[in-house]
Amino acid sequence: MNFRNISAWAIRNPVPPLVLFMFLTLAGIISFMRMGVSLQPDIDFPIVWISISQPGASPVEMETQVAQKVEAAARSVQGVEEINSTVTEGNSQTVVQLAIGTPIDRAVEDMRSQISQIRSSLPDGILEPQVGRADTASENDIANFAVVSTDMSLERLLVVADALAKSVVLAHDEKEVTNVFDTIEPFARELATSGQTSKSRTDLLKLLGNSLLVQQHVAGRVAVDEKPDVLWDRPDLERLYARLEDEYELSERVEILNRKLEVISDTATTLADILEAKRSLRLELIVIFLIAFEIVVTAYEIFARGGH
Repeated sequence: MNFRNISAWAIRNPVPPLVLFMFLTLAGIISFMRMGVSLQPDIDFPIVWISISQPGASPVEMETQVAQKVEAAARSVQGVEEINSTVTEGNSQTVVQLAIGTPIDRAVEDMRSQISQIRSSLPDGILEPQVGRADTASENDIANFAVVSTDMSLERLLVVADALAKSVVLAHDEKEVTNVFDTIEPFARELATSGQTSKSRTDLLKLLGNSLLVQQHVAGRVAVDEKPDVLWDRPDLERLYARLEDEYELSERVEILNRKLEVISDTATTLADILEAKRSLRLELIVIFLIAFEIVVTAYEIFARGGH
């Protein structure tokens, strides 16, 4: 069957082509409406860091004898856009930002090669240079802290740092949960008042996505209610950790956070049910429309044939 025969057949039988055309049009509209849009796309910024330590060296020595030479070597790597160095007593940290799209693994290897070439020109007392990549795409890091003390043992310092880190994690999770609660509240009030929601499918999907996202983030955090490992070797520090736990109210905050997560989980289930109900209703309306359209076209075809 050539194209002319297909055209002639479609003219003699207009119903199947029209139904197919309407089906494809509706399918295209539905696909467009369901197309996902990411407000925060996953972008991995290629960043390489170089860390060199020399115990006892002054910041001035680290800058002139280490940092400046490392920066000069790093500039020869392809794709370098920005170089920043931080020098403290006995340590030099250099962060190299590369152009987006630069192969990060190859850049790290090139940077190691450049550092190896200048290794002989660096001071003899330095430790082995460390080169690595920064994981900017990860969402697990909330904050970075450095804890320094001159009158505490390492074990006591670990206990204090553990309690502080857990408090920071809880504060971040509490903020995320509160934001989701502020979004859920008008939706819950509307359901309680009218028994239905005026939110569009897109708004419901965003609300469902936020609910699932905060559950995923909070569930993936470190277990705040677990005690630090150092207490296994130093049980005498239990009282210190208990004091810190009580001061930061860790247990109470974890309990409240878990209860809020249960409410968010129930809300997510309700949203999924509402979306499924709206989807079923929409499909039923589409089927009804196609049937009505086919009836109208068939009636018109019969009427046209009867007129002839």
